Amino acid sequence: MKQVKRRLLSVVMALAILCTLVPSALAYSWSNTVSLQPGGSATLSVDTGTGDFAQVERVDWSSDSYYVTLQNVNGTTNTVYAAYGTPSGTTATVTATVYYYGWNLPGNPYPGAMIQQQTWTVSVTGTGYPGGGGSATGYHTSLSQGSMALTINGNSYLSVSTMSTYYQIQNVTWSSSNTAVANVTPYSSGTNSAYVTGYTNGTATIYATVTGWDSYSYQQFTDYLACVVTVGTGGGTGSGVVTLSSNNLQMSYNSTQTLSVTAINGSTPTGASVTWTTSDPSVVGFYNSGYGSNSAVGTSVTLYTGTRAGQATITASTAIGGQTYTAQCLVNVGNTFNVTATVSSGETGFTLGSTNMKTTTSVVNQIASALYSSVVGSYRTLSHVIFGSVTSTYGSLNATAGTAYYYGGSSLYYGNLENITFVPSSYNYTGSATFSFTAYDTLGGAYPGTLTITVEKGGSNLDVAYSATLGQTVQLNAQDFSDFWQKETGNLGTLRYVTFGNSSSTVGRLYYTSVNGQQIAVPGSTVQFYVSPSYNQTSLGSVSFVPSKTGVSYRTGTLAVPFTAYGTTSAVSAAVTSRSGMMYIMVTNGTVEDISYQAPATGMKLDGSDFLTVYRKATNSTLATTAMYIQLLDVPAYGTLYYGSGSYLTSGTKLTATNIGSMLFSSNSAASNSISNITYIPGTTKAADTIRYVAYSTSNGTPVYVGEINFGATAKGAIKYHTNSAGVTFKTTDFFNADTGLLSVQYITFGKPSSGTLYKNYSNGKGTAISTTDLFSYSNSGSQVTSINNLTYVPAAGYTGVVSIPYTGSNITGTQVSGTVKVYVVSKAFKDVPTTLWSYEYVTELTASGIVNGVTPTTFYPNSDVKYGEALKLIMLAAGYSEQAKTGSHWASGYLTRAYRDGLVTNPNIDLNATVDRNTIASIAAKALKLSPVTNITSPFVDSNDGYVLALYQAGIVEGTTNGGRTYYYGTSTIKRGEICAIICRINDYNQ
Repeated sequence: MKQVKRRLLSVVMALAILCTLVPSALAYSWSNTVSLQPGGSATLSVDTGTGDFAQVERVDWSSDSYYVTLQNVNGTTNTVYAAYGTPSGTTATVTATVYYYGWNLPGNPYPGAMIQQQTWTVSVTGTGYPGGGGSATGYHTSLSQGSMALTINGNSYLSVSTMSTYYQIQNVTWSSSNTAVANVTPYSSGTNSAYVTGYTNGTATIYATVTGWDSYSYQQFTDYLACVVTVGTGGGTGSGVVTLSSNNLQMSYNSTQTLSVTAINGSTPTGASVTWTTSDPSVVGFYNSGYGSNSAVGTSVTLYTGTRAGQATITASTAIGGQTYTAQCLVNVGNTFNVTATVSSGETGFTLGSTNMKTTTSVVNQIASALYSSVVGSYRTLSHVIFGSVTSTYGSLNATAGTAYYYGGSSLYYGNLENITFVPSSYNYTGSATFSFTAYDTLGGAYPGTLTITVEKGGSNLDVAYSATLGQTVQLNAQDFSDFWQKETGNLGTLRYVTFGNSSSTVGRLYYTSVNGQQIAVPGSTVQFYVSPSYNQTSLGSVSFVPSKTGVSYRTGTLAVPFTAYGTTSAVSAAVTSRSGMMYIMVTNGTVEDISYQAPATGMKLDGSDFLTVYRKATNSTLATTAMYIQLLDVPAYGTLYYGSGSYLTSGTKLTATNIGSMLFSSNSAASNSISNITYIPGTTKAADTIRYVAYSTSNGTPVYVGEINFGATAKGAIKYHTNSAGVTFKTTDFFNADTGLLSVQYITFGKPSSGTLYKNYSNGKGTAISTTDLFSYSNSGSQVTSINNLTYVPAAGYTGVVSIPYTGSNITGTQVSGTVKVYVVSKAFKDVPTTLWSYEYVTELTASGIVNGVTPTTFYPNSDVKYGEALKLIMLAAGYSEQAKTGSHWASGYLTRAYRDGLVTNPNIDLNATVDRNTIASIAAKALKLSPVTNITSPFVDSNDGYVLALYQAGIVEGTTNGGRTYYYGTSTIKRGEICAIICRINDYNQ
């Protein structure tokens, strides 16, 4: 299994080996003022500077106020908002921090840091809530009415809705400024709607305080909304105004309920005459003196169910003192339907008409089946559904409460019930989203119900996963845990440290290197492992998995380790929070081979037997395993995957990053969820795709390994050339032997070089510049195709650097193989590094890349010794470490401090100006690359059996010196400048 690719050595492009000067960071700042009204906004723009300033790396924005928010977290322009209801006099500071790559000073070869800050003082003026009314429209939400008129004892509804699909309502708190005039009661089906009743003449303001979540900015929000209610003229002052004991009832068939009239003070109205009526006696009526009736009198009545399920309105008309007041109760008769579904927190494409691995019957079919088999009197056919609520803390439906959505999707009606989509609130939220609804049959019967959608953590909880072969030690990579944190926080937070929980397995356990260099078993959750440790903090990169033995034999299996990650969740807050995850280390006793397909332009179906073959080899299985299972971890970058059993390649469900976490596929071709029903369609560019999958032994088993699927082909590494200003001619053998994917190509086309010119038939300083439509092959094929041997690259005058030339090889079926030619150009060659010197290519490659310089402009001194600090820095940066700030007087002290904490060296007081031998170099490089010592092979070196030397030999990073037909490593000899260049180039190739 390939190791996780690390970042290339791109941040050190102008540092020389002997460089001891590190430029200081510089910062500039200035400020401005902005004035806003509540609900207002303004556009802010950062002046990124000109002249000496270099290229902008990024711009980070922040606000220190709860009321003042920003549209974006980065970018050179932004929009600042003052929330509706912001108290008058509120001030906030908005800060934009600009990061530059470095200075563009002429002749300066060293990159330096540049930070510029600009601040705005935002002042909010105007009347805020509470204390002076409000608005029916907030920044995130709005009320259905900004004002309403009611008669005495009249009523109406208010509801809150979001103004963007990014916003989710979590809670609404309702209140009235004058309950004697008008009061508000949350509607029983959810707090997003409320029931407003007028009691006496006058005005009152109904307030709604809305809290929710903005999934675009990953921030909480609060809106303050208001509706002015005018209770109209009419008799009465409120005394004797009535209400009912309930305004919403649920009744099962052959049951009874009691309703009564009460005054607003809770007492029975004195001298009142009450007449009761029903809107549909076939659903519900009255029981009076042993007889059923469509109407009744009295302050209290008994309801009885009719001959069918459905919905009816009971009205009580109360006459008091010459005035008649009405109150109503909505009654639902029939069995309550409880339907369920389960989705992952990252699954945004789940519709009510679809299924997944946890929901085998769609929501729509559950409702239709319940209606057909469980209703009063006889079977019913589903007509449509009306939702009472469509938002929840854990997710929302893309539907509108109160709107009819019809079964079967007839275009004659409002909408298609099957196409309503559930969207989880956030990847971080897990819980149950509950929505009320009423289902209607084709005869008009109404049936209340509840839809509960359980949101589980996305994917299969393989938050961090490693594959290993039998007996292999695995070094944990802090970047894998940072990637987990970024996914959890929507790329807004920063991971600080991780703790590991208790785990038990015979396959092995975790150990770490303490700050004093000791190897200690990882205890459960008591040690904090830091991504970027400071002094006396333990590095996450020092944790490794050590396999266990039974006698002399290692064990296969999977170690599952729970962990808790701690960090920030936004760029503007330093508050530390936590997320839980699961790490798997999967050990097999065989090789996990990649699965490769050459897909035609029309697409192809995968073959489950290919995966079963890889599984048997990886597990060294001699059993006739009939099936294994996979879960996809990625989707293609260029092509598209579909899942479906139809004959059309694009039929069925499109697989996306939001739904693959809930799908498990079987290698059995007869299974309903067969791998053979997955189709890959190449992208229009026919570029190669690679995706990962995790293999399971059973449908609910433990993960066994992580493998890769390759569609099309991409050359594994760049084709390299090294030259001076004279240029270089390509060779067909360099392409033919570069990658197995290039063996069968019919022709190759080249893109435009990043610098310089690519010519065909170049001679005596003249040739024809090629175009992207010119065809080249391994031999001349006539006037339309030219041999690669006739291609020459010529650098621009005076150019030193690395030139990239893209190429694409195509075979007769249209399948393509893409790759890159890298030309390393040094305009003036070193006198002591001729083209015949063994290290010429390595010195040229690093010089052109800006990683090393000569001792003088014309000499390199390839046979001179390298100092310890120089070698340490070059190896660590090549292995993927970032630049380290000084921790002492020496310019490389920061690298030594980090190397000691990560266990690359065992002595924190090394003389960084001393020479360093080749054995020490091997130890540092192997540890930096997370390579375990190799002890199970015959050494190719007559003078070394060192485990770290052999690990680098297996990785192709060291080769030794052949003398008299025997190969020597010369481990006690000091490392030379030419030799360190070769090692750094090979580390870069290893990390490709």
